[in-house]
Amino acid sequence: MHGKIGIESNFGKGSNFWFTVAFPAAVQQPQNLELESRRFLLGKKIALVESNQIANFAFVKRIEHFKMMCESTKIPPIAMSTQRIMAKIFSEIQMFTDPEVIFIDHNELRGIDAAVIAEYIKQQVNLQNSALVLMISTKDKINFPPEKLELFNHILFKPFKSAKILGALFKIYNIENDDEN
Repeated sequence: MHGKIGIESNFGKGSNFWFTVAFPAAVQQPQNLELESRRFLLGKKIALVESNQIANFAFVKRIEHFKMMCESTKIPPIAMSTQRIMAKIFSEIQMFTDPEVIFIDHNELRGIDAAVIAEYIKQQVNLQNSALVLMISTKDKINFPPEKLELFNHILFKPFKSAKILGALFKIYNIENDDEN
């Protein structure tokens, strides 16, 4: 590298050290690699199994922002027993129309067991080819049975920000994304 180094000093006022360096011209990258990668996601169908109404709404809005189609389970009332909640979720899942990816929230507080839901989905003829994404907190993952992780194509840790959701989708669809790092 070519350049210059210098010092400017004034008695009682201190010194300034400086340098200049010549760098090669930058290679032009596409303006937004994420935007280029998102084009592949346009119109893709995904589904969401989420027990929290606010999280459900936020997640669906993010997916719609990516111009993808999203089906989601209706939120069961909090007063329902775990068994009834799971039965309602199962009946909702049967209504999904061939999503390519299904995001499943694991919520120990509400008794929503993502592994049980994943096993159920794997038995449904119209959903067997769907990629499954486990949505879980790092705290809940500690108690999650390690052998059940094999049911999922990807794990997404809370909080579910847009970049994390896109990262999961890019991995599932084998899309390279340099912006992820």
